[in-house]
Amino acid sequence: MKQIPNLLVIGGTGRNIGKTTLTTMIIERFSKELELIALKTSMLMPDEAYFHGHHKLIGADEFELLEEKEIKGNKDSQRYLKAGASQSWFLSAGENAVDSGMDVFWQKIGFAKPVIAESNVLNDFYIPGLFIMVKGNRQIKPQAKVLLQKADVVVSEMDLDGFDSVVKNLDFINGQWFLKDITQ
Repeated sequence: MKQIPNLLVIGGTGRNIGKTTLTTMIIERFSKELELIALKTSMLMPDEAYFHGHHKLIGADEFELLEEKEIKGNKDSQRYLKAGASQSWFLSAGENAVDSGMDVFWQKIGFAKPVIAESNVLNDFYIPGLFIMVKGNRQIKPQAKVLLQKADVVVSEMDLDGFDSVVKNLDFINGQWFLKDITQ
């Protein structure tokens, strides 16, 4: 797996638990000093349809990479732009196409800029500079149980104090995301 120190990944154990809230809080904190690129990924696994809401279903070997340009609206990719991201992308990929979709993403933006990604799947392909998991109180995605063990830090669902602590202790130095001393 390729190490990407400028990649910050935020994953979660389910839907509507605060992943996007945390992501936008981080974007708001850093957008004045960094040209942040935001990315949301969605990979529909056969046993996880419950967790994916309204996402378009695509084949296992297909992907769709879209750059969000519209700031008005409530899609997560629009919320990233409202928070201050310089670019916002959405990757929807079948289980065999995430790597191909990410190759296109990296070709478009390059490897140098700080990237914050809301994703549970990127840890299968990359070692990010930092991996934060938001743990919900409801049903946990099967894949997310494994990811909880990989996380650098786990915060509880909609725990705004915990979110604030992460945001305050987060830093981006010399092309890498860091989390200062914080208790999991």
